[in-house]
Amino acid sequence: MNYDAERLKSIQLSILIEFYNMCKKNDINIYLAYGTALGAFRHKGFIPWDDDIDVFILQKDRDKIIELFRKNKSSNLFYQSYETDKAYRYAVDRIRLSNTTLIENDTVNDDINHGVFIDVYPLFKCSNNKIKYYVQIASRFIYRLFVYRKVPKNKNFIVKTICKVLLLYPKKLKRKFINNNYTYTNNLGDDNFFSTFYGDEVKHKYPSEWFKTITLLDFEDDLFPVPSDIEKYLKLDYGSNYKDLPPIEKRLTNHNYFFVDLDKKYSEYKYHKYMEKLK
Repeated sequence: MNYDAERLKSIQLSILIEFYNMCKKNDINIYLAYGTALGAFRHKGFIPWDDDIDVFILQKDRDKIIELFRKNKSSNLFYQSYETDKAYRYAVDRIRLSNTTLIENDTVNDDINHGVFIDVYPLFKCSNNKIKYYVQIASRFIYRLFVYRKVPKNKNFIVKTICKVLLLYPKKLKRKFINNNYTYTNNLGDDNFFSTFYGDEVKHKYPSEWFKTITLLDFEDDLFPVPSDIEKYLKLDYGSNYKDLPPIEKRLTNHNYFFVDLDKKYSEYKYHKYMEKLK
């Protein structure tokens, strides 16, 4: 897929700036996360071969943030989650610019907001109790399964079989589980650590101390917050060689964009670029 990567980054940065300003105005903290935090530390901006933005929020602030977006009728930004976009199938939240188009290969048949986006990862309190901690991990896995609505391809036979059984649950029970999961998972936790309980970092525990004070780093000529002990955070997520550049052959973006139009609203492409099978 050919697109203007630098212009895409510029739009993503504008989404981040508007989101950050909204949160500052309402005394809500956000933090650059994952490759965006690494880019701020190592490059003072985007990792040159990457084109996305990731941020952390605290789970306790999530409902307030969703409500702020709901009330802000003058913005083209849309907070995308299971609650706000019922056909959306991912556990990571997103902030979309609704007058643009960015369709991924995995969502070409989904009737969702397909604007350019940044990713938002809520941080849950982790339990110090081993049993409760693994209940939290299992709870979030089941949440992702129910939201995704499909058996994951990258699991072994036993896990796939369990997933097939769970997906047979009545819709009413699955919806109730989904609606209560954020609060339930967070309430199992203590105050010492946070986790996203998501993706490859599902078992990463971030000390809550990293999120009690604000540390600012330069990112594309603006200052944004990061976890306060940024080097320990990056070492935890990327290993001890996080300061080193990867080999040239590995400097690639991992995104599977199907179609990008930075000038037109995604809805203009309904039944033409996405949902074509349903027309």
